[in-house]
Amino acid sequence: MIPTFIVEEHHEAFGVWFFAVARQIIAARQNTLLHVDDHSDLSAPRLTASLKELEASPRAAAAFARQQLGIGDFIVPAVYLGLFKEIFWLKQGRKYLAQEQFVNVFSQNADGRTLIVTDNFMIAGMFNPDRHAAVMRQVDCADAIAPTGAVVLDIDLDYFGCDSLTGEAWRVEVSEAEYCAARDDPYHRLRLKFGGKLHLATAAGKFYFEYESGLIQDPAAFDRDKIGARIDQFGAWLDTNHIQPALIDVCRSRFSGYTPTAHWQWIEERVLDGLRQRYALAAQEIE
Repeated sequence: MIPTFIVEEHHEAFGVWFFAVARQIIAARQNTLLHVDDHSDLSAPRLTASLKELEASPRAAAAFARQQLGIGDFIVPAVYLGLFKEIFWLKQGRKYLAQEQFVNVFSQNADGRTLIVTDNFMIAGMFNPDRHAAVMRQVDCADAIAPTGAVVLDIDLDYFGCDSLTGEAWRVEVSEAEYCAARDDPYHRLRLKFGGKLHLATAAGKFYFEYESGLIQDPAAFDRDKIGARIDQFGAWLDTNHIQPALIDVCRSRFSGYTPTAHWQWIEERVLDGLRQRYALAAQEIE
């Protein structure tokens, strides 16, 4: 049986991984991450707490993820802690990484808090005891892979159908005074920072700041046949490459909006059905 976790947003996978370490489902080091996602999620986080002070407990890791990490920066801390030596990023469409590269992670003054990511060994320090590294390769379903460590199959449902327009936007309710300040002050900090990406809105007597990241096309109409074919192709790719995960986590990405809000349940059930056809899944939660 393969322990399988469902998480709402992707940074929660960090807690899952350390729960799996605590339960000896995977080792504390030298695993392989098979990251199935429309995004690399390899940004460096801005931490206020040191990873060197992280308690070796599942609850502490889960709390750390919710308090310190975002949905695009949870993998780098895991590399820094030595959890992964190898990363395969399975993505639809254009390849951003033409070839295999090293992800070196170290921290400023070895503080475990200010993480720095580079592919340059000289910058990271070849013999720097604070440096941890993983080999990363971007792949698609036409590529063959041969993982060398225990595989953590990390699936974001947005791989199969991504709504970037919604995912890259946000709306925050503010006071009338703050709304008027942003409207009337040409030097308001948010206007200087975001320019035309920031919009002011009112509705039903409430006031909002709205943000859109830029030139992102409207998502294509939801096509069940197309997304179903992607799910089937993914399953066939797992078979072809003889992938036998030690751990599976599936991220919904419904609150962030990257997985279409009206369709995430259908995508999730189709993905889980495909996994059940190949593996004996044991649904679990962090205790």
